[in-house]
Amino acid sequence: MGKNYYCDFCNKTFKDILLIRKNHLKGLPHQKARSAYYAQFKSLEEILVEESKKKPCKRILEGTSCNFGTQCRFSHYTPQQMTEMRMTVERKKEPSKDSDGFNEEAFREFMNRTKERIMREHFNFWSNQQELTEVQALPPSLQPFDQNQLPKKNMRIGVNLKKKSYLNPKPCKF
Repeated sequence: MGKNYYCDFCNKTFKDILLIRKNHLKGLPHQKARSAYYAQFKSLEEILVEESKKKPCKRILEGTSCNFGTQCRFSHYTPQQMTEMRMTVERKKEPSKDSDGFNEEAFREFMNRTKERIMREHFNFWSNQQELTEVQALPPSLQPFDQNQLPKKNMRIGVNLKKKSYLNPKPCKF
């Protein structure tokens, strides 16, 4: 038995033969189902732009139904619906304000900037060393560094510069 092909848009199953699948994908029922599926995800702005370019459908204006549905090349929205869509899109573009005149988006932006400024100014460890010295009983790793406590000699740890034994290593015997 061969494999079956299931079309999510049309909710149909048929034999997965290349010619049959191509004919199905080019068919009008599939095209209608596919465009109806993707139409539900369009934003109001996209719908307004597309529909404002089209002329009104005569069948819809007469009050009858259009056989073409979403595939119709004419607009299925009345002029009143188009006006309402335009107003809704314009309202979305304006900053949102509550009944008090409170702009939530501007408030969030302000809070984020304030949080970043506070983190930058008050939580920089190395800029606040004087405040740390006021605290009694700091562990040695957090106590301020004093250069006068370093030894005066110029030393390198683990390397004897006078012998230069690190240049001529002795062979190892195994």
